[in-house]
Amino acid sequence: MSKTLYIFEVSGLHHDCLQSVLELALEAKGLSNAPFESVEVVTRSIYLEKLSPQVIQSARETGVKFHILAASVESHKAGGILGTLKFQRELKSALWREYRELVRPTSGDYAVFVTAEMFISPLMSKIASDLKSKGVKLIPMVHNTFIYFPDVVEDSDRPAIARYYLSGYEIVVDKFGKLGEKIVLLRKKHLNSHTRKIGEMADGFLLPSLHMEMPETGKPVMKLLTRFPHPEGLDRRERLVEQLKDMDTVRLTVPGQVSEKRRNYDVVLDAVEANPDLPLELVLLGRLVSKQLKRRIEAIPDDVRRKIRTFNDFIDENLYLDTVMNSHYLLMPIIFPYGRFKTTGGIGDGISMGVPIVLPSGMIDRDIMPHIQFEMDSLADKLAELTELSNYQEISKDMLEFARKHTIDRVATEFNEFLWRIGA
Repeated sequence: MSKTLYIFEVSGLHHDCLQSVLELALEAKGLSNAPFESVEVVTRSIYLEKLSPQVIQSARETGVKFHILAASVESHKAGGILGTLKFQRELKSALWREYRELVRPTSGDYAVFVTAEMFISPLMSKIASDLKSKGVKLIPMVHNTFIYFPDVVEDSDRPAIARYYLSGYEIVVDKFGKLGEKIVLLRKKHLNSHTRKIGEMADGFLLPSLHMEMPETGKPVMKLLTRFPHPEGLDRRERLVEQLKDMDTVRLTVPGQVSEKRRNYDVVLDAVEANPDLPLELVLLGRLVSKQLKRRIEAIPDDVRRKIRTFNDFIDENLYLDTVMNSHYLLMPIIFPYGRFKTTGGIGDGISMGVPIVLPSGMIDRDIMPHIQFEMDSLADKLAELTELSNYQEISKDMLEFARKHTIDRVATEFNEFLWRIGA
């Protein structure tokens, strides 16, 4: 009996992961050890539009079927808190109804849930139960280990986890104060219970980061990248290193939405202000959403402020990728335990392009991936060291060699073996 690999992404939180899983499926399907014969993608139109046209064309040319759900609901999205909640209810109802009408899984098929967390988790839990009743092998992609497995969280981790949960809900907290904070945390606690049900039903897990820690579950686990390195891109980066090593100004890029809830920007800004004469450019490559950080940056003396590049709007994908590619380093002041148990796309982006990554010490083991470590209280000294570029070629070579081990052709064989273990 022929088997199908279903790829679900209806939340829209991780269209980049949807693309990477689809690319991986296309590559794996063409190998002799593939355990599936066809691929079907279940998503929404607004997220399909974010995928690379080349990937979509390649998918359709190889017979991939796309199920586009809830298109009629998309145009009715209302603003405000109540409007958002109403839209989410209507959306989930339409997604469930159309999933039942269009998707026809059979026993032995595989279903990857690219996102099964947050507001979409009650629906995904319902779909997961339906798939399991039909004998489908369920594989959620885990973006937050501490949601699926709360036992990994230690008491010292809880303040950072709470800050992460409140990220993106500033408007609620600002409007309703402590009550708003309690509402947000209570809602997320309710949603997390549905995510954990999916984890209990899962036959295996995908992690979209090489560095994420995962507890022993007794089920197959595979780690991959949000973006796969491509040989031509790594060759381009290798040529760029020859230019970067001789530049007068060193670009350090901090990728991701600029919010103190996710990264310690104050430590970075303190270090830059402490070194006003260093030849560096600091790029905060994400929308500046934090009012607190915006005020902090505006108060920095002009001679230092001119070295800091910020953005008030979302970053265009091409601009984002080009900026990362042309950076000397990616600086990631991630907050423990966010960096250990949560997907940090910036790390995957750095690996995919062979860009050296600078991380707080103790966050990730050097045996997992090469990177530069710094102590939070001595980042200023580390910046002075980095801008010297004395061993930049050697550092870059190590990262490029590591990236070449994770190209899609190498990962595809492992992916098929992972699916065979689940299907055995």
